[in-house]
Amino acid sequence: MAADPTIPRRGQSVTRAQLALNRAAGLKHCFSCKETMAAELFSVDKSRPDGRQPKCKGCYAAWKAANRVKAKGWPCDAWRAAYRDAIKINYRTDHADRLRAKSRDWNAKNKERFTAYAKAWRQENIERSAAARKRWKEANADALERQRVAYTEKNRGRIAAHARTRQAKKLRATPSWANIEAVKRFYVHAELLTRTTGIPHHVDHIVPLKGRNVCGLHWEGNLQVLPGAENIAKGNRSWPDMWEIAGERSNAAYPRSPSVGPRLGQEHRPG
Repeated sequence: MAADPTIPRRGQSVTRAQLALNRAAGLKHCFSCKETMAAELFSVDKSRPDGRQPKCKGCYAAWKAANRVKAKGWPCDAWRAAYRDAIKINYRTDHADRLRAKSRDWNAKNKERFTAYAKAWRQENIERSAAARKRWKEANADALERQRVAYTEKNRGRIAAHARTRQAKKLRATPSWANIEAVKRFYVHAELLTRTTGIPHHVDHIVPLKGRNVCGLHWEGNLQVLPGAENIAKGNRSWPDMWEIAGERSNAAYPRSPSVGPRLGQEHRPG
């Protein structure tokens, strides 16, 4: 038996005859707001007989705003961001060699720009940079060890000269009133932290032994224990209040020891 065109279909608010008339006139009925309007106000949906979505654009936008949380509890924006990140990761993994070669080529052509960018990024992201270096070293431990052995074999004289120069600087920078036992305790403490935490720790000179503008002394009031990455990042740079920092450490921990003077090579004992 043929369906009665004067009776609306299940779930529809208009009859099939009215739907046919609307389609012929370029109109469409929105089953959400129950309004009949121009078909252009409905988004394209090629899976439907008339090629348009059943909701008008206004109703669909309102529905989308009211249903931004999916069934699993994922906000739509967060889900899309996670999906895009996953696509990027997969792409980088599948094309790692090509992307690496492209990056090296760009860096070679823009060396100064890349160096400035990398330096600024490391200064703004000290912890992330240290973590990235640690991961890279762990992933390339065997290659780094082979490189170190090869460099040592090839540059024994240079390494020996550097070690002797460093020792001589320490000897020349060690004043007669330095507490050698207190100095040794810093190195013992650094080694203990390295073993217990698994993170390399260094004994750092607050005022560098060989700075660009100043030269500090090798004594207990000018020493501190730092994580290796932080010490390397510090380098031999100086800063305006480093004298105060060294002096505060000296006066707090070693009140009877001499403090670091305010000018290059100057030494004085507290009165």
